[in-house]
Amino acid sequence: MNNWIMNRLEAMGNWVFALAYVNVLWLLFTLAGAVVFTITPATVAMMTCIRRWKEDPSYTIRFDEYRKLFKSEFREASRLNLFLLPVLIMLILNTGLLLHSQMEIPLILMVMYIISVVFSAVMFMHIFTVYALLNKRSLQAVTASVVFGFSHPFHSMMSFLLIVLVFLLIFSTSGLAMFFGISLISYVLFRRNCMLYEKDLSDDEEPRPHTEAVSL
Repeated sequence: MNNWIMNRLEAMGNWVFALAYVNVLWLLFTLAGAVVFTITPATVAMMTCIRRWKEDPSYTIRFDEYRKLFKSEFREASRLNLFLLPVLIMLILNTGLLLHSQMEIPLILMVMYIISVVFSAVMFMHIFTVYALLNKRSLQAVTASVVFGFSHPFHSMMSFLLIVLVFLLIFSTSGLAMFFGISLISYVLFRRNCMLYEKDLSDDEEPRPHTEAVSL
């Protein structure tokens, strides 16, 4: 019994350390560039590491291997910005206009705003998992993320609520955001989305081949 408890505690410690380490790497590689151009490759690299961690819990990540994965995916992952940035900018501008508007907002505009928020939330919750787990690229990843998300509205709704709870937990506790702000949210999303994809994938869709020797 004592050995089982010690093994569980050791496994938990390794899990916490791995999440903290990959989060620090994500911050370093995101801030290494102009953020706008490096955030998507850094996120793809992190999601790929989480995928390989799920496949083999004995994996450990090293800085040079993360860097190689970041570089190998930089060009393709950066193309996601063509889709994500306009959506994000539109949401920020529209939210700002709604919050500071002194006039009554027409119902049709509120409905359109809510639809755009839901659409964007679904896409952001799935797109990096789709990119890292499946053989999808840029536009395909955007399309597949929307299809998966809206095909399972209850799953998407529960994932969103879970992410909100994790976000509140992390950012309400001093210091946690530095080490778990992105990695824990990404881990939760990957685990939930992975179960969904494995259930729904057709036989002709294969996981992305292991082109890089990255481990976690």
